[in-house]
Amino acid sequence: MRRDGYAIGYIDVVDRPRASGVSNYGLWDRLWVGILDLTGVWWLIRRKKRVPEVSED
Repeated sequence: MRRDGYAIGYIDVVDRPRASGVSNYGLWDRLWVGILDLTGVWWLIRRKKRVPEVSED
């Protein structure tokens, strides 16, 4: 969004400790998901059509 000139807003969230139970996500589970997400972002950046620059001489 920033690349296309849009502003980014940030909102504070309430972060509280876990009341009970354990996390369903481990380091290795999230690592592979993160790598796949980064691959998707790389692909999206690569496929953006470049608009040729026009100059009037």
